[in-house]
Amino acid sequence: MKQSQKIERVVFLVCACLIIMGLSYLYGVQTVHKRLFPYPQLRMLQSTALEVLGRKTNPLLDLPISDTEAIIRTGAAEDIGQGLVLIVHAIPDTRDSRVGIIDRDGNTIHEWMPRWDEIWPSPEAEAFSKDVRPVPGDGMYLHGIDVLPDGSYVANYEHLSSFRMDVCGEVMWKKENLGHHAVYYDQDDNTIWLTTENKTPSKEPSMYNVRDWTLQQVSPGGEMLQEISVIDILKKNGLSGLLYMASLHNESVAVRGDTLHLNDVEIFPERYDSTVFAPGDIMFSLRNINAVFVVDPETLEIKFKSVGQVLRQHDPDFTPDGNITVFDNNNLQPTIGPDRGQSYILRIDTETNEIETLAGDREENRFFTDIMGTHQVLPNGNILVNSSGQGRVFEFSPEGDPLWRWSNLGTNGSNNRVYGVIGLPPEMDAAFFEEAVAACPG
Repeated sequence: MKQSQKIERVVFLVCACLIIMGLSYLYGVQTVHKRLFPYPQLRMLQSTALEVLGRKTNPLLDLPISDTEAIIRTGAAEDIGQGLVLIVHAIPDTRDSRVGIIDRDGNTIHEWMPRWDEIWPSPEAEAFSKDVRPVPGDGMYLHGIDVLPDGSYVANYEHLSSFRMDVCGEVMWKKENLGHHAVYYDQDDNTIWLTTENKTPSKEPSMYNVRDWTLQQVSPGGEMLQEISVIDILKKNGLSGLLYMASLHNESVAVRGDTLHLNDVEIFPERYDSTVFAPGDIMFSLRNINAVFVVDPETLEIKFKSVGQVLRQHDPDFTPDGNITVFDNNNLQPTIGPDRGQSYILRIDTETNEIETLAGDREENRFFTDIMGTHQVLPNGNILVNSSGQGRVFEFSPEGDPLWRWSNLGTNGSNNRVYGVIGLPPEMDAAFFEEAVAACPG
């Protein structure tokens, strides 16, 4: 072979390799951004490898907190709330969740044991997994719940589905809406608000596969009434820059994935007073940009915002005087433990934006959860707190003094996670559920 032919062959091979490498790189970029083959398969393999080789426990079940007593009373009987409490929690040794109604002594008044494979039996589940979202083999849990006046409840299977279940345990309706995190029953207009996800991610320039969170309003019968895009709200109010806070490169503002993390929705009630809000105003929380917003339901114009005053917050609630309380996770500590990390319940003055700490600021009322968490200010001023990552529910006085604690005891020496807690109104007492169950068919 002539010298020139050898050089031409080498040049050809080098160019071919460069072209193949370039095409491989471009396909790799598109694979990540558009989730093409083999990206999903590699992510699944990575997840499996980490589960097998790394973590030895399920973080939704096995927590580094070990309590020996389910109930601890540290307050006077007259100071502790008297109504029933609904608690949603992980069931030890299973991937299921339990919805239990208990009294302050820990006695079970009523319970539900919802199962995914009963709510979505095959072949419905197979179609769901194929057309909507793959169903995980582990960690299928309820996240977000509210109770309706008849004793039924609406809940979410996290990032999968919302459903309504009656007192008898029968499914009243279910939705393939990718429901997650929060459910709010608006008693003023008898509708239900859900935090959900648009199944079709945004394909705008510089926004690749960004999760487009939505606020859904449905009727008690599950009929869709309206759906509002969180991204549209931010754009309408001139806050598009908040969508790009997760961009990491000077050359590109491309973002993807869970840049906002919608985790709550609530409606301002007619019975509350405020100089800032009006009945029907919509509040929502975006954890990953540390922000809480309240918007006008008609114009979607922002009437209040708190950005950067809390860290990875959950569950902002309106107060009767027109202010806002919020669960500030403050998850600066990656390791959960009895002496690590400190979360707070805060009150935000909506006229001045000033912050007041209601609980979590002293050693005796310390709690911490890096993810999840809910709270509720009861009519008597006491504060119910779900410290999810500790598997504990606390009740504090209005001054923040610990009064009562419930722990989700596991079977292997560690607590199991709590997903939510609700103090029920006085009319929902033991007799209420006894009568409702007595009316169940059969």
